[in-house]
Amino acid sequence: MKLKGVIPAMVTPFRPDGSINVEALKELTYKLVEWGVHGLFPCSSTGEAAKLSYKERYEVLKTVVDAANGKVPVIAGVGFPDLRRTLKLAKEAEDLGVDALLIIPPYYQRPSPQALCSHYRAVSEHVDLPIVIYNIPVFAGYDIGEGVVRTCVESVSQIVALKDSSGNFPRYMKMLYELGGRISVMQGLDQLFYPSLVVGGPGGFLGGANALAPLEVEIYRLVGEGRYKDALKIHKLVVKLMSMMGEGDFPYLIKFATTAATGIDVGAPRPPASPPGKYIFARLGEELKRAFNAVGL
Repeated sequence: MKLKGVIPAMVTPFRPDGSINVEALKELTYKLVEWGVHGLFPCSSTGEAAKLSYKERYEVLKTVVDAANGKVPVIAGVGFPDLRRTLKLAKEAEDLGVDALLIIPPYYQRPSPQALCSHYRAVSEHVDLPIVIYNIPVFAGYDIGEGVVRTCVESVSQIVALKDSSGNFPRYMKMLYELGGRISVMQGLDQLFYPSLVVGGPGGFLGGANALAPLEVEIYRLVGEGRYKDALKIHKLVVKLMSMMGEGDFPYLIKFATTAATGIDVGAPRPPASPPGKYIFARLGEELKRAFNAVGL
């Protein structure tokens, strides 16, 4: 498997009572596929996977697999802090028909490099699916260095990609040039998506793509055609919008923007999460309209 392009790290829609809105999740899946994304990543950090029960994660994965209906790959988030639940959900995700597994490193604890690679190896011995390593220091609590990534890639043949959400762009380029022949070194931050493509990156797993997929799919297309200046104009819009979506508790404004851009009510995040000041909602809505109009959407 060679991952590439725009793969949204999907939000999880909730009803006002906090339960999963399955119908909204189906509609979001249909909309993202319609927008031309190159894959789907349910049970992501943006999807508040850490706030979902095991049963809810299974429900989310089943809903997205069924709704995607093979039109794009589904890369399932199955990571827990412990190996037991990770293996269980990995196997059930495989049985559901997902195309790959994206596994956050065990959070809250800090396994040694050897233990971390053993964690990924154990998953590879339990299922026959491609595996994506997920480096997200802000949520995992620690950074996976390039040496550890290299060791895991060399020792676990099923690892096909890395989602790098560290924000360390010089190191991203180093891993891209050293490991890009073996795995897809994918960008995890929307703000760095365009620069990553320009230096040769294959694509990104992007939380902002829930709302901004049309913009980012267009960036991907334009860079592929060598139209860097045109892509840069859209990138500037993405950076501005992501800066606005970064206000308040995560992922409050990403969910608001998703609802505004898609017309699908995905609800608010689960507590603990508080809304930002009311002024930002109207301002973000207007900026979204301007950005979509700028690319003829």
